[in-house]
Amino acid sequence: DGLASAMPPSGLVMTQLYRATLQPEGELVSLGAFGDSFYEYLLKQWLLSGKTEPMYLEMFQRAASGILQQLVVRSGGKPAYIAELELGEKTGKMDHLVCYAGGMFALAWAECPSCGAREEWLE
Repeated sequence: DGLASAMPPSGLVMTQLYRATLQPEGELVSLGAFGDSFYEYLLKQWLLSGKTEPMYLEMFQRAASGILQQLVVRSGGKPAYIAELELGEKTGKMDHLVCYAGGMFALAWAECPSCGAREEWLE
């Protein structure tokens, strides 16, 4: 599948892709506007397939790992948040649509008991 081969090893995809080539356009990675649905629908597509299309689960797990490793910001006892990456650097900004990420991770946790990193999804 073209989308799977275009996904970088980190699982983090730019918010804008050229439709014909699936190559990145711009330098922003975000779970906010333009980015939230991509990650959410990886998980939902796997669920809609009756959990028979492992490619979508694998892509979601890769993306979830990238989100937790590169976008989650924890700061000395304060609540964690999911930042954006612009030009490869964390911006310190959390878009308002990132509020749906908690539900996405909770759904993944509930629907994939065999997923290895699932406990991290609820932290």
